[in-house]
Amino acid sequence: MRNGNHRGDYVKAWRHVHDLFEQAGADNVVWLWSPNVVRDAPAVSLRGLYPGDAYVDLVGMTGYQDDESTAGAVFDATLARLRGLTGRPVVIAETGARPGRKKAAWIAAFFR
Repeated sequence: MRNGNHRGDYVKAWRHVHDLFEQAGADNVVWLWSPNVVRDAPAVSLRGLYPGDAYVDLVGMTGYQDDESTAGAVFDATLARLRGLTGRPVVIAETGARPGRKKAAWIAAFFR
């Protein structure tokens, strides 16, 4: 339990909100589930947080360059975990590079 939440509460809440949208007839919604990259929390299991393919249209990642030299160092571990959860399309939902000597090279290499 953390902050009053129990294991599984997040998925239940996501599904509940999704179902409310469906009941209201809102069919112009794209459901993007986008966890933060897991590099700082390798023991975190994304599987227990994933609402399921019936509730998600796109899967994303949010990650920022800290001291890494490549985008792969930021995103690859999370991408592998996401690919193990679902075949849904994956997007980088939010990213950026920290000011400093590695920033320009990181951005230039990002699109390779």
